[in-house]
Amino acid sequence: MNSLKIWIKSRYALIFFVIVFLDQLTKLLAAAYRVNVTIIPQFFYLSYSRNTGAAWSIFEGGMVYLAIVSFVVGTGLGF
Repeated sequence: MNSLKIWIKSRYALIFFVIVFLDQLTKLLAAAYRVNVTIIPQFFYLSYSRNTGAAWSIFEGGMVYLAIVSFVVGTGLGF
């Protein structure tokens, strides 16, 4: 039974890291190519924009600190 729980937890961890990796990869690609894509005309589109802080400009200019806090909290929530 213990090995089953470890197997299930390792699968969740793998899925979590794959999702984070894909998220970061798509962000890098969007930043490199400045993507502006129409998915459904006049309804749904994706466009590249850059936020130098969090909501309502909290931590504006403090990207490193914000990234560290986000990583720690996201990792904690992931597990």
